[in-house]
Amino acid sequence: MPIYVERTNFKPISDSGRRFSLLDTDDIRTNLHIERLLRREVNDHQPQSMLAIEYKSLPWKSLKEGSWYDIDDNTFEQFRYESVTPEMPGGAFLRAFLYGPDTPIDFTEFLTSQKNAMPPVGPLPPVDELSTNMQLLVVDCG
Repeated sequence: MPIYVERTNFKPISDSGRRFSLLDTDDIRTNLHIERLLRREVNDHQPQSMLAIEYKSLPWKSLKEGSWYDIDDNTFEQFRYESVTPEMPGGAFLRAFLYGPDTPIDFTEFLTSQKNAMPPVGPLPPVDELSTNMQLLVVDCG
């Protein structure tokens, strides 16, 4: 499942090596898939897509800010899922908190490029064919 790492802490949040990252998904279907995977009631009416994740990992094997990962479903099997309601801190953009096991996770094998994680974009028309009545729409740029 494609996941984008929006923010991450450089140092562990505790002496135990646990780290914290803020993730975003490419599509709400990925969030629903995670909810099903962790045996949660699926909330398809909640528009928030970001996930706060706490996990244990060595620094060179942890999630890197600004990177895309194509994470295997089995990685989240032992995670605890806690939903976030709109009234809670971060509820305007956070969907849930994911708490990983005490076993260190190696995320390096899931690192991918944005090109592989995003749907392909068609070629742009030649410049001489562009109209002067253009509109640039930027959506979900982090």
